[in-house]
Amino acid sequence: MWTLWVAALAAEPDWAALAAQPGWEAIATRDSAIGPVAVAKRDIGGMWCLRAEASTEVPADRLMQVLWDVEAAPSWSSNPLRVSEVLVPGDDRMVFWQHLDVPGWTLINDRFWVLAVEALREPAARGFRWQRVEGAAWPQVLARAAAIDAGAMEPPIMWGEWRFEEQDGPTRVVWRGCQDIGGAVPQWLQTWAGGRSLPDAVADLIHAAQAAP
Repeated sequence: MWTLWVAALAAEPDWAALAAQPGWEAIATRDSAIGPVAVAKRDIGGMWCLRAEASTEVPADRLMQVLWDVEAAPSWSSNPLRVSEVLVPGDDRMVFWQHLDVPGWTLINDRFWVLAVEALREPAARGFRWQRVEGAAWPQVLARAAAIDAGAMEPPIMWGEWRFEEQDGPTRVVWRGCQDIGGAVPQWLQTWAGGRSLPDAVADLIHAAQAAP
């Protein structure tokens, strides 16, 4: 089953550029219930990518446990996920799809995506990398997304990673990725919106991990 979707992956992302420290430009630091979340941007391959960073006392393994349980995400994410389902399960690799309910007043159709993910299990870090898979490889996903919203679209670019790095003190939580939601939404507006929504995504995950047994 794993090989069925490999050919549908987009071009290999530039992971080295995403991980490099130089080149990031600070956007803002937002206070939240879990503490400050710093957001930055940088250009990779002609598009703006984003990074959000925070710290928490929650261990990396517990954050990873919550993150890997994709099907539970609608219960703790503030994003209105209509669907969050695993297509190919696994302990170190999996494929899942999600359908985001976009409010009608935005005049933008819903978005859905199929992602292939690979766990990061390093000596002092946990997390996973994701990369978009062409939805055409999963006709049942296309049919279900269309049943929810006939105009639902797949973002043409979507790749990145979560990292939970254990240090001498708190765990460093990092989200960094590149995406284009497609349609008529300009990149500058997507970057602005992402800079406002990413701190919530980080806080959502930390809150869920704090509440996990």
